[in-house]
Amino acid sequence: MLNGIVRTIREGVNLKINRYVFSKNYRFANGVCKKNGFDINGITREEKKEIDAFWSQYGIKFPDYSWFKMFYAVTGIKKPSFIPHPIAHVLIKKYNLQAAVAGWDDKNVYELLLPNVKFPKALCHFIRGNFYDSKWNSYNDSPDSLKDLAESIFNGLGENKSLIIKKTTRTAFGKGVQKVTIKDVSEVIELLNSLKGQSDFMLQKCIKQHAFLSQFNESSVNVFRVITFRCNSEIHFLSASLRFGIEGHFTDVAFVDGEEIVNVVGVDAKTGEIKENLYDVNGRKDFTRLSEIKERKVPYFDEMVKMAVDGHSRLFHFDFVGWNFTIDSEGQVVCVEFNIVSPGTQLYQFAHGPLLGNYVADYLEPLKDNSVRKRIPREFRL
Repeated sequence: MLNGIVRTIREGVNLKINRYVFSKNYRFANGVCKKNGFDINGITREEKKEIDAFWSQYGIKFPDYSWFKMFYAVTGIKKPSFIPHPIAHVLIKKYNLQAAVAGWDDKNVYELLLPNVKFPKALCHFIRGNFYDSKWNSYNDSPDSLKDLAESIFNGLGENKSLIIKKTTRTAFGKGVQKVTIKDVSEVIELLNSLKGQSDFMLQKCIKQHAFLSQFNESSVNVFRVITFRCNSEIHFLSASLRFGIEGHFTDVAFVDGEEIVNVVGVDAKTGEIKENLYDVNGRKDFTRLSEIKERKVPYFDEMVKMAVDGHSRLFHFDFVGWNFTIDSEGQVVCVEFNIVSPGTQLYQFAHGPLLGNYVADYLEPLKDNSVRKRIPREFRL
């Protein structure tokens, strides 16, 4: 009986969260349409019928067609198989085992969980009040022990003597990431003492990115979002998109006066070349910026896709994964992080069109199960 009560409470909380996600994203789609001056009647009667027919297969209806008006106008592609992000938000709970997320979504242990994927060089791990060096030797917070750890960290910094401080759980949009320059061992000791009372973190060696990525923005570590999907026991590569930051910021996503700033351009899956259109979060296109780019073919693209597929094969509890890869100056493909909590969908559909391609029917199949569909607010259900 107690388990039933707990389950009912949990379902109620999840539905409340989902309702908030639907409402927020619904308003956002309307806002994008207004900001870009999209015609409120931009969806024809025939297109509405097509959208209704497609989504009725899965017991879904839409109070209006704002999401599709946004996608159709931004991309010029008119297909009902675009996935509104709130639908993806509900389905991720089906595809990615929530009970396992907390254990696997911890950047401190990425290298242990996925030895077949290359990650940034770790200099220090801080997990539940305990320090570990790059080889997982443990240290306490006594002065002598911290000095030994600090010397190990300082010796691993490299020429520029900079490191990355990274919060290791419950992070998104580049938040919880700092870059600092260190002069000597005493500064490392001071840093460790200042951080040890906070949540789990890690210190990483800075990545010097490949010249191909620097041409987009030199100050930020720019990344490729690669999306993979497990379907019928096989891992499938869905898409790759380049995300790059703005001048003066060192992460690919920046926040200026509270506004999210990120540039996204698709990568052609067959040729490995960046596409023609650059998008921001509001679906605005920028052709002029891309005209300045001299080299358009992504180096080591096939290796990147292979690493994503091979890595996903070891993520046994998770069927839908968003990977962030970069390429260092030596031509090494490096995974900055992977997202199993709520991988974004909207920006990558701006860049490519419908997210799931040939796998859309398989992806949406769980919506035919009432236990999944009931997680969607009633006004969006048939």
